[in-house]
Amino acid sequence: MARLLIRWAILTAAIILTSLVASWLPFFEFTARFGTPQEAGTLFLGAAALALLNGTIGAVLKLLTLPLNCLTLGLVSLIINGLILLAAAGLGLGFEVGGFWSAVAGAALISLFNGLLGGLAPDGRDSEED
Repeated sequence: MARLLIRWAILTAAIILTSLVASWLPFFEFTARFGTPQEAGTLFLGAAALALLNGTIGAVLKLLTLPLNCLTLGLVSLIINGLILLAAAGLGLGFEVGGFWSAVAGAALISLFNGLLGGLAPDGRDSEED
């Protein structure tokens, strides 16, 4: 259970970091609201919705488009992640995306930050080798 909460917090932090990067770039429209405790709680719900959509609809779409994904060397997965992010942002739970290409860029950055921060988190396994 603790591992799930850590992964949830990491995804929320990745969304916040993506929002901070987007604030520096004028062509990238991605905002996350986390200034008050209520906004932060809503953002946590948005991160949970994003994970749920990605784990269900995203997984099915990636399975259905597997041949096309192989032909495009994974670019279809990036498009699907962008569409899932756009759908999650449409729920109005803590973050907003300006359009399709901002969603694709946001999905790429969220994946990058999620991977980097996830590598720093404990995975629950012992560090000793047998």
